Amino acid sequence: MSLRELDLASLKSVQALGDTLNSEGRPIHLLINNAGLMTPATRHTTADGLELQFGTNHIGHFALTGRLLPLLSSGAARVTTMTSSAARHSTLNQGLLPALYAATDPEAKGGHFYGPDGFGQFTGGPAELDLYRPARDQAAATRLWDVSQRLAGVDFAAV
Repeated sequence: MSLRELDLASLKSVQALGDTLNSEGRPIHLLINNAGLMTPATRHTTADGLELQFGTNHIGHFALTGRLLPLLSSGAARVTTMTSSAARHSTLNQGLLPALYAATDPEAKGGHFYGPDGFGQFTGGPAELDLYRPARDQAAATRLWDVSQRLAGVDFAAV
């Protein structure tokens, strides 16, 4: 095990970590994307000029996953990305057990959404849930994917 420096609010930092890990060539078996930046009181931007929450929580993780894709593929990795309950009602970006379940349980299926099964999906054990309504819009998802690749400087098809 080793510790590495990473600033998800800087694509230069993401690229540097990706370059370092790729040069080492060690397969990655698990990646849990989890940044908890939520609604700063005033508008801030990343080092790359993106709105801070979007740039850190989404674009930073998107770029990191893309840059690590060769190592993730060679490690047959599971990639889990955290969200928050706010995503059910808006476009904003959750709990530890559902993430661990999704990342490690052989019963968890790729491409599915896991969260707590209790009251209001704020409590309870991990369970497969329906995608939040905003996440079911295929046209919006395609647009977000294309914009994310451009902003992150990563082309998943080329990796």
